[in-house]
Amino acid sequence: MQFIYLLIIGILLAPFANADEKVFTSQQKEALSKIIDDHLMKNPEVLASALEQLQQRQMKEQMEKSKALIQKNSAQLFNNPDDYVAGTANAPVTLVVFMDPYCGHCRKFHEILDQATSGDSGIKELKVVFKDLPIFGEASDRAVKAMLAAKLQGKYTDFQKEMFKEDQPVTKEEIIKVAARLGLNQSRLLADMESDKIKSIIAANRQLAETLGVSGTPTVVIGELLIPGGMSLANLKELVSKGQKTQDNLASSKDG
Repeated sequence: MQFIYLLIIGILLAPFANADEKVFTSQQKEALSKIIDDHLMKNPEVLASALEQLQQRQMKEQMEKSKALIQKNSAQLFNNPDDYVAGTANAPVTLVVFMDPYCGHCRKFHEILDQATSGDSGIKELKVVFKDLPIFGEASDRAVKAMLAAKLQGKYTDFQKEMFKEDQPVTKEEIIKVAARLGLNQSRLLADMESDKIKSIIAANRQLAETLGVSGTPTVVIGELLIPGGMSLANLKELVSKGQKTQDNLASSKDG
């Protein structure tokens, strides 16, 4: 608790931090700190209000930072030909989602995205861009490589659904079985999984995630908002209905 008091005192004294030393002597600063400390002890609601203001300020600063990064990287986010796109290609709202097939929250959100793009959810038009981001080690990396390799044979959606249904990490042999069941060229799939093309896509997704400050999956980018974690279908409907800015709105900003 004492740390919080010192933090608030620091915030309150911040305007004087770079002022002329003659404004306050060291003794006066010490006395002022004591007065503020006593006041906070006797009036804890002041502390709560100050903390709330601090949180709001930090949230605003983070949102502005995310907005600038999204604008700067808009082309790679919203219009990268290497990404798989679901839903309506020319929809007025675009949602970009960073996901890992072995992330439990991603699996739940994947089901919601299926509903959102089905046409029966109440969401008329939505474009969903998948950024496959393996973060759970070798198993995730293998599954994502297989999904991206399946995309080269026009079977991304089918393979993605299979990977998101698996409770346990899939082996190379199991991937071959899935490929055979889906009618894919198995030899080509295995070769593509280890190709420089697939590796570069994953590396680019990781770099983009790092640039944006994405620390986990799922993470959603919609318009100029970056939202950690998934969301309910109702919340997604609300965001879409607000008509958040999409790539078309951001086109005026040059991608860096």
